[in-house]
Amino acid sequence: MTPGQTRDTVLRRIRLTETAIVTGYGFRTDQLINSAQLIELGLDALLAGVDTPSLAELAGLTRAEEPEATELFRRVADELGLAVSLPVTSEGRDRALLLLWAQLLLDGTLDTVDAAARLYWAISALGHPESLSDLLTAVVRYEDRVSSFDIMDADRTRDLAELAGHLVAEARTLLRAEDRGPG
Repeated sequence: MTPGQTRDTVLRRIRLTETAIVTGYGFRTDQLINSAQLIELGLDALLAGVDTPSLAELAGLTRAEEPEATELFRRVADELGLAVSLPVTSEGRDRALLLLWAQLLLDGTLDTVDAAARLYWAISALGHPESLSDLLTAVVRYEDRVSSFDIMDADRTRDLAELAGHLVAEARTLLRAEDRGPG
């Protein structure tokens, strides 16, 4: 088990991995998810006290059984209530991804930098609708400040914290609006 892995940390890793598998958006561009990593994550989950009907089966897969890892991992995610499914239509998928990235930002699964990038691309895929202009502005202002070449000093740290807070507030507003639904 990776040192320092708590049950919550392992569940976060399972959620991120499930999201990466389903959406095709990896969470580290330098690392693809492979069967061995899924099996190791299953073992980490067991050692951290996570239990589902399929988890021991996943953690116990041999090298010859690695092709079964993705299906078993998806079953484990489902058993934990962490399964991700997306609509079939392009617009439905883009909207669902926007909401997913916002939710993952709010619950701390994604950090602000990763969430901002994903939110930007989801808004772009939707054609920059006017209803998302406040969120887009928050994303762009945050990303611009993150990518500036300023020296990290107290002012920049404070600016980033303020812009991150504004981005989180806009993501929260989006999710609240979606919960109300039309009309």
